[in-house]
Amino acid sequence: MAFWEELALAAFEAAAAGTRRAPLGSVDEANARSQRLTRQQSLPEVRARAAASHAGVLAAIQGASDAEWSRVFPGKRKRTLADIVGGTLGAPKRPFGHAFAHLADLEAYVRSLGR
Repeated sequence: MAFWEELALAAFEAAAAGTRRAPLGSVDEANARSQRLTRQQSLPEVRARAAASHAGVLAAIQGASDAEWSRVFPGKRKRTLADIVGGTLGAPKRPFGHAFAHLADLEAYVRSLGR
């Protein structure tokens, strides 16, 4: 989740600069790149990264004006900041619902622990 929230923050930063965040490739490719870069992080590092990225996204969302959310960025697909951030933090047919895409996996993991 931290990786995708960091990408959302990058979208806010790019929007402030009047540009768009660099393309990611496929979701699987992006996840694999992130995993290669972060797999050696300790649990405290992972938790700190997740807390920082989440706090940053919440602050960016709360601080964005209606005009910023509605601004259209050029590209193959003309998208607003809301489209870009919602898609980054989203799941299929569920903008801003990325966590829900993994809920069944997390529930299965918890069940596997016998708790």
